[in-house]
Amino acid sequence: ESDQQFLCQVQGDRLVILGVDSDYHNDDGSRTTFNVSGTRNAVFYFAEKVIGVEVYSNSNGGIYKYNPDPVISLPDGWTYVDGPFFRARIFYMSGGILGTGKYYSGFGSNASTWITGDFEHEDQYSHAKNPCLSDEDHVQAVIQHVREYLSAHSNRNCIGIGINDERSYCRCDKCAEAYRKYGSRSAPLCLLLNRVSDALSDEFPNVKFDTGAYTYTVKPPKDLVLNDNVIVEFYTIDACYNHAYTDRTCKLNKDLCDYVEGWKAICGEMWFWDHCCNFEYSMCPVPDWDSMRENIRYFAESGCTQVLMNSLLDSGYRYSDFGYFRAYMLSALYRDPFMSEEEFNYRMNKGLEAYYGPGWKNIREYLDTLCEISNKKCHDRIAIPSEYYDDGEICAAADHIDALWTDTLAKAAGDEAMTDRIILAQHSWIFLRQCAQYDSKYTNGTAAERKAYEAANQELYDYIVEHDISWTEDDLNPLTEFLPSRIPWTW
Repeated sequence: ESDQQFLCQVQGDRLVILGVDSDYHNDDGSRTTFNVSGTRNAVFYFAEKVIGVEVYSNSNGGIYKYNPDPVISLPDGWTYVDGPFFRARIFYMSGGILGTGKYYSGFGSNASTWITGDFEHEDQYSHAKNPCLSDEDHVQAVIQHVREYLSAHSNRNCIGIGINDERSYCRCDKCAEAYRKYGSRSAPLCLLLNRVSDALSDEFPNVKFDTGAYTYTVKPPKDLVLNDNVIVEFYTIDACYNHAYTDRTCKLNKDLCDYVEGWKAICGEMWFWDHCCNFEYSMCPVPDWDSMRENIRYFAESGCTQVLMNSLLDSGYRYSDFGYFRAYMLSALYRDPFMSEEEFNYRMNKGLEAYYGPGWKNIREYLDTLCEISNKKCHDRIAIPSEYYDDGEICAAADHIDALWTDTLAKAAGDEAMTDRIILAQHSWIFLRQCAQYDSKYTNGTAAERKAYEAANQELYDYIVEHDISWTEDDLNPLTEFLPSRIPWTW
């Protein structure tokens, strides 16, 4: 029924596994090839669902478990058809299972680069002040440079045209008129996409154009419909992933569903670009374990066909907040966004056991505790720890949580790799604990408490530097503002 599905079938004494395979990097002149790894997916699903192989990571250092049935007997004609829900599942974090590249053979750039045509120096434009998107010379320049690019790259079938990664917007009279007429600052961008589509669709009929609902363009325009070949990628960059995106009581999520529904009504296809880590304070535990299932289900229910998980790039080994395990759980949900709560808990518990050993129940209790404490606050992707958690509640739970980690390590004794994973995750907790206890243990502490606090900070700092732990999205390491007497998030 679709190129995402695959077939496993017994034909006599043979097992046949078939899927659609292609490579979006091809240069054969076709614009119909997609990045689909159908046979690989088919083998994976067969191994997992029929043979009993448990795969928790496909990255270096991945974890595999094999619990086969004593006898596997499949009769002639036995047939199994399956496939992942989202046709593209992209990860900015290592450790996911069955991720893909983009479904379309695409190329995207920011508005300034398309206007100038200077792709060689694209980086210098990406954070520049956003240009006017209503200026006719700019519109014609974009059309010209997109045409030139497509003529030179016949294998591309999707072109991205987005705003610069900067929140400024044009305030000229023509843009201001569009803002007022269509009720959103996204209007000039949408009008530009339609102009490009109108100008080039006859010449390049198989090409789609995508753009992002991002920062100042997140709100959809009213009384403006995008062409059928225009795709909108909705960014959750300003949302609160601590709560369900459908939770209108969350001050950061209250308008999200209205925006998504508005875009869905006016565009040909929707994607989601999900921001699900702390980009400024990456050691801080992200308390989304009780919201991620509902959020990814919402993507599916909104008609989304492609999901990108924006986290710390390739950071499985170096991301303290459960790197590989977090990527595993998110990728499992991308395969099956309608996963039941029972299966989610089963996968979470089995995954915790695989990654962290016999003491996994301690880790589950720790994660559940953090979610319970943090649910009382709304936060964005660059929040300091006290905007996630109440310091007093963290301090009250600290002794018990420390004991959970100690017991987890004791139960993993003898397994060096597992112990290393536990210690890496534990230091995310230590970072949070040290931030929460700053006032009670240092500012208002006794001399002995202050000395112990500084010693714990020094140990935390030494571990981060020694193991090259991801500290921020920009990965500033070694830390330049370290003093053992300072609260860790200020380092």
